Amino acid sequence: MARQKRAKLIEVAVDDLICTPDNPRVINESSEDFKELMASVKETGVRIPVLARPHPDGDGKYDLRYGARRVLAAKLAGRKTVPTIVREMTDAEAFEETFIENYSRNDLTPLEQSRAVSTLLERFRGDVRAVAAKLGHTEKWVRLRARLQKLTPKWREAIADPQEEASHWTPGHLELIARLPAATQDEALDELGGWPEPTVSAVERQLNDRFLRRLSGAPWDLEDATLYPKAPPCSECPKRTSRQGVLFLDDLEEETVKKQDRCLDVACWQRKLAAYIAQRAKELKAEHPNLAFVITNYPSNEEIEEIVELRKAWGHVQMPFEFSAAKNSADGAQPALVVHGPGAGKLKWIKPSGGYQADRERAGGSPGTPTPLNERREKLNAKRLAAVLKDVQAKLQRVEWPDLKEAEPGLLLRLLAAFGTHAVSHHAFGGDEWTYFDKTKPGECLNEAWRHIRALLHSRLASNAPITETPPQYRQEAIRVTKLCGFDMKAIKAEAAQTYPEPKAWKHLNADGTPKKAATTKRRKK
Repeated sequence: MARQKRAKLIEVAVDDLICTPDNPRVINESSEDFKELMASVKETGVRIPVLARPHPDGDGKYDLRYGARRVLAAKLAGRKTVPTIVREMTDAEAFEETFIENYSRNDLTPLEQSRAVSTLLERFRGDVRAVAAKLGHTEKWVRLRARLQKLTPKWREAIADPQEEASHWTPGHLELIARLPAATQDEALDELGGWPEPTVSAVERQLNDRFLRRLSGAPWDLEDATLYPKAPPCSECPKRTSRQGVLFLDDLEEETVKKQDRCLDVACWQRKLAAYIAQRAKELKAEHPNLAFVITNYPSNEEIEEIVELRKAWGHVQMPFEFSAAKNSADGAQPALVVHGPGAGKLKWIKPSGGYQADRERAGGSPGTPTPLNERREKLNAKRLAAVLKDVQAKLQRVEWPDLKEAEPGLLLRLLAAFGTHAVSHHAFGGDEWTYFDKTKPGECLNEAWRHIRALLHSRLASNAPITETPPQYRQEAIRVTKLCGFDMKAIKAEAAQTYPEPKAWKHLNADGTPKKAATTKRRKK
């Protein structure tokens, strides 16, 4: 009762109310709720008083404990004062008022929950059990929310923007991202942030495959300090999950931690892997002069550049469809060093199963019916076209409406006429009205319609045929998209030709695919 006697209701100038940093809530001024609140305040003023105390620093200011949205709405609406309950409070009492008022809301975002948890952990000096008891949650829940404070500014912006897919991700998704180094987080946002409602396990698998490397699977000695002198040996490097405390592994035994330990520095891993492969290639070449180089996975669009660099370093690198695994004692078995994909850096034995390697063997006179050169070139061109389609698809996904050469409504109508309206109208239109976006903003309407057209164009570039049988009509689709988006088709074709070069052995073949006779042989017969 004594505390209530010290309270008074007065009008306080908006500029004299200083919002407390203890408030975990983030005000979204562009949200519909806030716009409605501001309109209401502009018309009738603030009807529910806010709570404040005399500011500890004095100067006639007030420490605003709750009601920050109402104060901001009043300021933006041009109101000069706000009805305020002013009460003397200790720091502990003030914090309690703010926390109870704001944390009890059901609409707190994961980041707001994280801020609240971090504030409590600071006040309770890191006592997770005490914070869990205060909030009525488990200690694991508290740790998970606290980790979200490690998210980078780019992720925070994406989460706060309702137009971004990442804004719908749960704390379970976001905690997986928060574990990663800042640079890796931002890279992951570019690759994964656009996923619509992925499962937590799917995100975890993608992160493990793309950004983390299991140390137990490294082909090199983890104690080796000479492999890449600019970095410490893996056994001493701090950039691994086992050195991150409970960030990655909770309550696990030492043996399990060691087995699950992963590298957090993908760039360093790739440099060490490249150095190890170069080292192994030199050793194996001395032992196996006919050593081949192979890739054990089908590269994604993002990995095409890596494959081009590998071909520059090792010459012909066989794709998975060109060989099959074999025992080293099998007839025709050949040693091969894996330079990309699962088992990279390891030696395996293979046998040709078609493609370029089979062409070379037939060119050398091995048994079998030779394939005419024109058929070989048709298959090679089909592979190059498949690479072109993938490249154009990848580039198309990054094109927004303003990036187009003629980004104006007339172009949109021509696109609808050229590529069909059913798929677009089904998702974007409702009769004569725009549906789930603001029809008063034509720019947003154009952007939304373009996103659906872009998805339609993307699907028209997707061929389900085997890579060696990619239908030639897809070439026209690719040309249309490159002209529309301003892509350099000449450069795209050149990259595809590098990915699938013409085998040198073809120069020694006749049109029917049989080997040419050497000129020296002809002279000897004469």
